[in-house]
Amino acid sequence: MTGCLGRTSERPGAVDSSDLSVSSSGSAKLTAKNVKNDNNNGLMISTEDSVADGKVVGEIPVSISEASRSSVYINADVEQLDDDAEIEIRFRSPNSSYRAIFLGNEYKGKESGVLATETGSGYELQEQLKKLPSAENGGSTQVMDIDRVQFVVRDGDFAGTIWALWFIFEDQTIALL
Repeated sequence: MTGCLGRTSERPGAVDSSDLSVSSSGSAKLTAKNVKNDNNNGLMISTEDSVADGKVVGEIPVSISEASRSSVYINADVEQLDDDAEIEIRFRSPNSSYRAIFLGNEYKGKESGVLATETGSGYELQEQLKKLPSAENGGSTQVMDIDRVQFVVRDGDFAGTIWALWFIFEDQTIALL
C-alpha cells in the first residue's frame, strides 16, 4: 500500500501511553501501552468498568491540517468487546465537531464508519474522513482540521490493539501509529 502513496511521513509507534491523556471523571479506567508483534508497533487500549453516559475516557493530541481532504485508515485487533459495549474513536476538530469510527455489537448494519462488531483480528477500515458519521457539540458539522483523537466507551469493557492509524492524503500519509 505504501508504494502508491507518494511522499510519506510515517512515525510508526509515535503514540504511546504518555501521549494519551486519561479523563479522571467517571468510573472507567483506561490503560494504554506500546506493544510489538511481528516487528509492528501498536497501541493496546483497554478499559475496566463501564461508562454509561459516554464520556471521553482518553484522548491523544494531534495537529492535522486540512484533514477533510484525507482518508482515515485503521487496522486493529479486538480482544474483548462486551455484548453491550460501544466504542467510538473520534477525530475532533478545534470547533468541537467530530467524525467517528465505531466498534460494538450495536453498530451491526450501520452503513459507514464501523470497524468491528465482535472480537477478532485484522480489522481494517479505510474511508474518507468527510464520509465518516458526524456529530457536533455546539460547532458546525464541518471537520477541516483535527486537534485530537478521542476514545469514548459506553456500557462495557473493551480491549484492543490499534496497529495502524493513518491519515492518507493525495501526496502524503501522516501515520500516528
